[in-house]
Amino acid sequence: MPSLETALEEIQRYDYPEEDPKIDFDLSKTAGLNKNFLAHLINVCADHSPIAKKILEDTLAEGYTLSMESMRDCAGVTYSEEKHIILNSCCDEGTLLATLIHECRHAQQNAKLPACDEMGHFDIPSEVMVERAIEADANAISLAACHEIAIGSGDRSAMASFVENDPEIYYGYTRKMKDFKAGPTPEAIQGAFLGWYTNGGMVDLYEDSYLRSRMRNSMRDDDYEQFPYNKHLTSEQIVTAFCTDGKGGCYWENDKDILSDRELTSVHEESMSVMDKFFKKREEKTGIPADPDYKDLKVADKIEGPFSQLGKVFKKDYLKNFIRDFKDPVGLKRETTPTENRRLNHALHELCADKDNEKTLQALKKSDYTICFEPMNNHASAVDHRRKKLVLNSNADDQALKTSLIKETKNIQAFQAQTMLKASSRSL
Repeated sequence: MPSLETALEEIQRYDYPEEDPKIDFDLSKTAGLNKNFLAHLINVCADHSPIAKKILEDTLAEGYTLSMESMRDCAGVTYSEEKHIILNSCCDEGTLLATLIHECRHAQQNAKLPACDEMGHFDIPSEVMVERAIEADANAISLAACHEIAIGSGDRSAMASFVENDPEIYYGYTRKMKDFKAGPTPEAIQGAFLGWYTNGGMVDLYEDSYLRSRMRNSMRDDDYEQFPYNKHLTSEQIVTAFCTDGKGGCYWENDKDILSDRELTSVHEESMSVMDKFFKKREEKTGIPADPDYKDLKVADKIEGPFSQLGKVFKKDYLKNFIRDFKDPVGLKRETTPTENRRLNHALHELCADKDNEKTLQALKKSDYTICFEPMNNHASAVDHRRKKLVLNSNADDQALKTSLIKETKNIQAFQAQTMLKASSRSL
């Protein structure tokens, strides 16, 4: 039982004057001090943050109601089907301001992109992109609104709550913030957004929820109809729909393909294993094949041992060209181990015996892309245009590596030509 001193502190903390909310939410499910406190939070948003005010107004327009009660383990929760948001009365004011904006942002996301409520209906790469973007955006825009509140009211407690609760997001934001008094900028919001992805524990917690647990439950219940995983969303569709700032502009306007970054869509090895089992069982039960694209997602925690490729470089053909393969005949940028160097150099020497191939590879050098190896399940290669990387499958055989080098070089040339054409047309 709490002490009298603790009880008095709680009463004092929630001893806000009775006031009507300036954004007309139905607060009938909350009474007494909590109702006053909830109205106060709404009015702080309405008075001091254009971003928060717009988000709360959109949430009200969608028919949501708000309430406050004592909860465990979280500061707030959104029930999209019931259109109801609950805040935890046990939290401090700064945390609850950030949480109110965060949860209302989810309501706004659902309105702008109804696909947010159709989880389990999209192919796995789309699922990963949208699920992560939902949380990264809600956190980033909440921090931006708390920044406005700090400027408008002089109270930095809401902004400071991120230091304790989400430091990766806070420091991602502040590293890109040029002038505190100037308020939120697209660059700062982007920094906070990407900061969410650096919290590996949080990313995996959500990944378990929307991938592993959902699929395990489906296999347990022998129910494969509920989650078809067959629709598709692009990064541009997602960020255009709800990654918006206070003025309605997309804060990823300069990089709408951001969500398809291989680092941002990487999954844990356990998730890949569960997906393999799920799609195999689903095909056995229903005849529906898996979308093969999920197999090429980067496996974030899969690390090859230092000797995993040694067998590949001790074949007869490698031994015969042992000295030759120490040298790169093209001079490509690379992030490779010594063994991967040998494999890459061997493939390059073999290809350069043909003059046309040699000319193509020189174009790869001029493109300034970096070559690296990753274990992949389905394809022999992939190109990450954002990071300017050509990724080769470390499990692929030598012929597949050579084919991929030529094919992907041509893809890179086509991409760069298209990019230049778009840039020139915009300048006209």
